[in-house]
Amino acid sequence: MEMKTKLIGKYVGHSVKNNQIVDWNLACQYAQLPEVVRFTLGLNVDCELAVLFEDSEKPQKLGTFRISGISIDREGDSKIKFNSMTEYINLDILNAMSSHGDEDITIYAKYVIESGEDGGGDAEVD
Repeated sequence: MEMKTKLIGKYVGHSVKNNQIVDWNLACQYAQLPEVVRFTLGLNVDCELAVLFEDSEKPQKLGTFRISGISIDREGDSKIKFNSMTEYINLDILNAMSSHGDEDITIYAKYVIESGEDGGGDAEVD
C-alpha cells in the first residue's frame, strides 16, 4: 500500500560522515502530531522525500531516506531523524535547507508498506 504524508516543520541540522552516510533532523510542533504518528508506518522502509520552502512554488525532490528515529516529548513536539547515503539524495537541496533557518518547510513523503504474514493488516480478533 502506498502511503503519502505531509509534514510541516523546521530544519534542525544535518551531517555527512566519512563513509558517505547523511543524517538530518526535522522538528515538528504539536499541531503536526497526527501526521508524525502516521509517519511511523514508514519505519524500516525507503521514503522518497521532497521539500517545499516558503518562498518556492513547487516541491523539490530531496531523495530517498529511511527514518532512523522519531521522538515525541511531553508537550507533543517531535523530532524525526532521517538517514541515507550521499548517492541517493540531492545534497544541494539539503544544504539549501540550512539557509532557510527558522522558517517552516513542508516535507512530502511517499513510501510503500506491505501487509504480510508478520501481522500487518490482516489480524482477526475472536
